[in-house]
Amino acid sequence: MKINRKVLHGLVTAAAACSTTLIAFPESASAGVETNCTVRSGGPVVLYYGQQQQGASICLNGLINDMKSPALYFGPSGSGHGTRVWNNAGSASNYDTTWRPVIWSEPGMTGPSYALGVCCDAGSAPYNLAGLTNDNRSLSWSPN
Repeated sequence: MKINRKVLHGLVTAAAACSTTLIAFPESASAGVETNCTVRSGGPVVLYYGQQQQGASICLNGLINDMKSPALYFGPSGSGHGTRVWNNAGSASNYDTTWRPVIWSEPGMTGPSYALGVCCDAGSAPYNLAGLTNDNRSLSWSPN
């Protein structure tokens, strides 16, 4: 039986909340750059180099323990193309209709975090990353 990685993360997160044991979330083998950058259930988060969804972008999905390893870079066009993603995202959009991306300032989903809103609601995009603008390092997801 195949389990959606976001559902699995939710189950593990719920289990961790009921336990005093620290659970590490390993990076999913399929986590990282998403080629299907469309709005849908299980869709990606789009990170932009600039504020207000401007500049080069990258679509990411799954749990990403550290955007630096393996290194992720913004897409081939626009201001900031070829720039490393970690600590350089200026804004983001949620393209997932069932999950909310959570951007973390440190590897391993630690440090301050910023949860983007529900996909496609009025006023849901663009998201400037508040206190985490240019301070992004890992990615997790929470249910809507």
